[in-house]
Amino acid sequence: VWEKLYEEKDHLGKVVDFLDQCHKHEVALVGPRPEDAGENESQNEMENSVSAHINLVAEQGNELVSLCDRTNFDISGDNGMADQVNDLIGKLNSVDDKIVE
Repeated sequence: VWEKLYEEKDHLGKVVDFLDQCHKHEVALVGPRPEDAGENESQNEMENSVSAHINLVAEQGNELVSLCDRTNFDISGDNGMADQVNDLIGKLNSVDDKIVE
């Protein structure tokens, strides 16, 4: 039995290397597991994970949508800039008509 196990040593070593590489990919994608959260690099790994970057981009995208909605309302909403410009044009046309008379 021990001889067969020894014969599989290289294969088992490759499996261990593969599992270690999978763990590194997992940490890069989603950050460290909760049981590994106390390690020195865990905070840095969490902040630099792909998942954290995706969450940040989604948050910034939501902020951008809100800003665009607010700007759109400021321009075209009730008494927005478009209405104010149209009122000003109307007043200028009225004054222009009075000057021409």
